Amino acid sequence: MCESCTEIRAGNAVDVIEIDAATNRGIDEIRELRDGARYRPARDRFKIYILDEAHQITDAAFNALLKTLEEPPSHIIFMMATTQPEDIPQTIRSRCQHFSFRAVSLRTFGGNSATSRDRKKLKPTMMRSRCWPRPATALCATRSRFSIRQLHRRRIG
Repeated sequence: MCESCTEIRAGNAVDVIEIDAATNRGIDEIRELRDGARYRPARDRFKIYILDEAHQITDAAFNALLKTLEEPPSHIIFMMATTQPEDIPQTIRSRCQHFSFRAVSLRTFGGNSATSRDRKKLKPTMMRSRCWPRPATALCATRSRFSIRQLHRRRIG
């Protein structure tokens, strides 16, 4: 894994800025984000802003962000994560690509949960099926809320 990927996975990449829009939802925070977007990434090709809970951004703040979304700098990627996309103004949604994510099934989770390093610790019969035993899979799935990302981030299991 490259250095950038390692930093992103660890949550300390300087060019990936995650903003909790539930608490940083006002026009002042968006203006600060917009001002920071003018600067090029420190190391990577892109500077990525992740706005989590984006549906909680105020209308005035969305209006402040609109111009930047219409003509984003070439080195900036905005990602808005939300569980309520219908609460994001149409003027914003019409300028974005939309991706719907969902929790994975227990079967899919079990097939993807063991990393290659983890598989070395499994019994040969488990390795042939490329799955963890069902009770272990169920425990890992529920503890990570059926999220592969959470499983790998927290090393649950």
